[in-house]
Amino acid sequence: MNPQDFANAQRRAGQSAAAVAAALKQTYGVSAQEAAKLLKGAGYTANDTAVALKQTFQLTAQDMAYILKTEYQLSAQAVAQVMRGAQYTADQVASAMQTVFNFTADQVNTVLTAVGYAANEVADAMKSVFNWIKKNPFAPLDPRRW
Repeated sequence: MNPQDFANAQRRAGQSAAAVAAALKQTYGVSAQEAAKLLKGAGYTANDTAVALKQTFQLTAQDMAYILKTEYQLSAQAVAQVMRGAQYTADQVASAMQTVFNFTADQVNTVLTAVGYAANEVADAMKSVFNWIKKNPFAPLDPRRW
């Protein structure tokens, strides 16, 4: 049985994407990107695939964003939404948006806010990824800036 037939059969049998991804990795030695392609082919959603890949392959945020962009043809905002659902932090998603989509700080800020990260998470991500403080009227009063 080839890997795609295996993934299809497991999906029909009601197996979770995580279980199928783990079996594909162990049995067929597939990479994370190959697993994503197989899971998509078997009908698993991007959300289920992202959780499965993160769990099975311990993917970095950049790798996850690249796979979701290429295999599922998702927009940056959709990638960020899926990654948020897979428990990636705002910092991780911000870095992935910058790297994979070549986004500016303003674009990343917009995406993180749109997908529902809390304001403090977005602010922290912007500071860590872009060394950026946006619209903070008290920034000149920050003793670290004196």
